[in-house]
Amino acid sequence: MKIRIDIPHHPYDIQIEKGCMAQAGQWLRELWQPQKVVIVTDNHVASLYAEKVKLSLEDAGFQVAVFDFLEGEERKNLTTVQKVYEFLVKQGLTRSDGIVALGGGVVGDLAGFVASTYMRGIH
Repeated sequence: MKIRIDIPHHPYDIQIEKGCMAQAGQWLRELWQPQKVVIVTDNHVASLYAEKVKLSLEDAGFQVAVFDFLEGEERKNLTTVQKVYEFLVKQGLTRSDGIVALGGGVVGDLAGFVASTYMRGIH
């Protein structure tokens, strides 16, 4: 099931279906052209889903690395942000590359902040 979210100047779709993580790479390739992608996730979600999403992204032609951190609200801080920045630099991410948030609120907040501030903003 696809749900369209019509926000002015930035509409997007939410895809809900069984097995959709295996299709993530195909869907992102239709929207994105970056070659390198870093999946940002917490250790709990990583243990369940990171490998499946990573393989899907690689099958779609992305170069993929995974950054995971200990789960929990207390990890939403500048120390974790700095660790993500250091990982992105080590991976050679540029402004034309991308970040995929894989997880819930803390992961989304952290990945969104990093994506908007690393090199003045990346995908």
